[in-house]
Amino acid sequence: YFHLTSLGDVTASNALFDGTIDVTGTGTIAGWTIASDRFNSSDDNFRIDSAGNLTIKNHSFGQSGFQILENSGTTQFYVGNGSTKFIKFDGSDIDIGTEKLTASGSSINLGAPSFRLGSASNYISGSGGTLVIQNTGTTTISGSAVNIQTPKFFMGGSSQYVSGSNGNIEISSSN
Repeated sequence: YFHLTSLGDVTASNALFDGTIDVTGTGTIAGWTIASDRFNSSDDNFRIDSAGNLTIKNHSFGQSGFQILENSGTTQFYVGNGSTKFIKFDGSDIDIGTEKLTASGSSINLGAPSFRLGSASNYISGSGGTLVIQNTGTTTISGSAVNIQTPKFFMGGSSQYVSGSNGNIEISSSN
């Protein structure tokens, strides 16, 4: 069955269109809207546009949902809740925001000139050859062979300590 009205409306039970179909206004296919520059779901949650962007839920980069954008020759990717839980590639860097990250394998290497693991008061950090272990509670270093090699050391507080440098050891305590 094929029917063409005087207004140009086509009705067919089985039709094959070959070639270019230009949409100057809007149209729909199975609830999907076809516009001159994009194809989107009826609720506008899912979009594919002529610039090469594919978005679900929100359509601005970094907002809650899923976005793959082509931005002046740079591909960008975002999936997440728009604030604290996400994976983002902005064209040059990858950022991951999460409350929990599990990484496992037989070999995991994290290479960076500086790093920080932990909270504001309990952390391990390193930069420029310096390693800092800061803890407000008990810190345990344990093993069958633990070597701490340094030309100077200080353990304790201002009124009780053990320190050493230049071949000397000092032990101080006050009540």
